[in-house]
Amino acid sequence: MTQGHAAGVEDNLPPASSFRKLQNSSWSAHPSAPDWLLKDDDQIYCHTPSGSLWRRRHSCLIREDEYRRAVGLALGSPRLILRAVFAGWSAAARRWRSHEEDTMESPVPRPSLRTGCHG
Repeated sequence: MTQGHAAGVEDNLPPASSFRKLQNSSWSAHPSAPDWLLKDDDQIYCHTPSGSLWRRRHSCLIREDEYRRAVGLALGSPRLILRAVFAGWSAAARRWRSHEEDTMESPVPRPSLRTGCHG
């Protein structure tokens, strides 16, 4: 990591799959990157000398706190936040609908369910 780049640096870390779990910890380490730890569940890296958290984005490592701050500023207005939420929801709904076509109705008839008291 170079001091001149606060927000992002070139990603020279080994692949995440080559990091190995530390004993009794949720963090992983790599012998060729002694200053870095990886929390595999969150895909977030910790630069141990600075205590800062980083995430891989494209071919760079981006400081997580600065990334969130930039996203917060970009989405500062309620209208933009609503637009981003709707875009995410509609993308998920499209994926769900495309998988819906892959499902098939069961050939076994469903039991009839009582919907209220009778009599």
